Amino acid sequence: MGTFSLLATEAAHAVESGGFGLNFNVLETNLINLAIIIGVLFYFGRKVLVNILEERRSRIAEEIRDAEKRQKDAAAALADAQQK
Repeated sequence: MGTFSLLATEAAHAVESGGFGLNFNVLETNLINLAIIIGVLFYFGRKVLVNILEERRSRIAEEIRDAEKRQKDAAAALADAQQK
């Protein structure tokens, strides 16, 4: 509850002192840190994502081959049953 009252006090003080504004101080807003973190996540996350997508693509391709084989087997069995 103390945090909420502190935030309410700070918000009231900001409104009284001229309103809210934008903070353009790069070091204070941690833009450099955010840029570094996003860059690292993009660099390393891309490799992981590519590996996951490659595995998924190969699984899907294998399942398609299995389905095509089952379709051919079923068509051959149907033709054989119709002939008999």
